[in-house]
Amino acid sequence: MDYHKNNPTNTGMPQLELLKSISKGFDKSLLNHTLDKMSEEKSIKITDDNKMSLFDFKVVLDENMDAIVKKLEKMFLDAQYKPPNYNTILNQGFEDEKQVKKAYQYMLDTGILISLGESIVMHKKMVVQAKEKLIQFLKNNNEIRISQFRDILNTSRKYVLPLLIYFDTHNVTIKRGDVRVLGQKYR
Repeated sequence: MDYHKNNPTNTGMPQLELLKSISKGFDKSLLNHTLDKMSEEKSIKITDDNKMSLFDFKVVLDENMDAIVKKLEKMFLDAQYKPPNYNTILNQGFEDEKQVKKAYQYMLDTGILISLGESIVMHKKMVVQAKEKLIQFLKNNNEIRISQFRDILNTSRKYVLPLLIYFDTHNVTIKRGDVRVLGQKYR
């Protein structure tokens, strides 16, 4: 697939991009059926966010890209619950902005970084730790307010609110008025 050769750090081609590249008269249901069949036959992989790749394709980072990924990862881990925004990252003395963008996207695609919405991106390790702290607090206290979770994580509302909304959408918590309670799965 030319896509992999031209985009070696992308985990796959977005399905929307494939649809745009196919003639307008092509039946979308036929395409979906074909892609499902190819996935069953293990000739392609389709990710949860609808990116497609050849089944045996693996992203291999060159030395430069690997160094950028490691530097970005360290930045996010060091920042803990006050992660840098994209502009802050670009102001860290990287030589090639295109490479930084590719590394950043790779980290999002592979789940190293998690987008919480509102331009907030956090390292997966921090999200997992926040989830564990939240669940433990809710098992002991039944409900939590934004201010309490902010204090637990020693951060600001700017980061806590998107994190709580992320947990709501993943059924870790349920929002009830001004508080959150533990989702059914974690009780």
